[in-house]
Amino acid sequence: MTDGDGAANRAERRAIHVKWQSLRCRTPEILRTAGAVASIVPSVALALCTALLQSAPAGAEPSPTLADAVAQLRGGTSCPALQYDPLAEHTASIVNRSTDTYLSHQAENVPVDDALPIYRDLGGKRAKVKVLLGAADSDGGATKGLILQGFSALPDCSFTAFGADRLWNADAGKVLLAVVLVGS
Repeated sequence: MTDGDGAANRAERRAIHVKWQSLRCRTPEILRTAGAVASIVPSVALALCTALLQSAPAGAEPSPTLADAVAQLRGGTSCPALQYDPLAEHTASIVNRSTDTYLSHQAENVPVDDALPIYRDLGGKRAKVKVLLGAADSDGGATKGLILQGFSALPDCSFTAFGADRLWNADAGKVLLAVVLVGS
């Protein structure tokens, strides 16, 4: 084990063992938000679902198709394209693994919701972090969930970079997608 692995493991353990005071249901951001982006969501959602359904069914590594889908969705806005950030991808991987262990009934706490401390522990310098999650029986369904969560975040030009992760949870039979957006 190298020092880098130890730091990553410490950051992951810290993230997974975060204590939450309560679970709360969130009203999907799409219900609170309306605007010009609403007109592009159906066509982009169809393109994303089609692209993800063509990808390999189950892998433990990030899907390049997911990264392309996020870039395509952002491309439908007036903001500059999102740049790839390896720290954001590592953060997305940690967040996704916390969800994976929770769904497998092996976690001591609820999945990570606030990824900013994880991103900072990994050495990230940006001030703003947003996690988008999707989970379903198929890539298409998981992508729909991710799109709904990212409805108002993806057109936010203050987010400048992202990282993505995809996992298959065999216990629950679910595709787990995580995208971490970072910005100033």
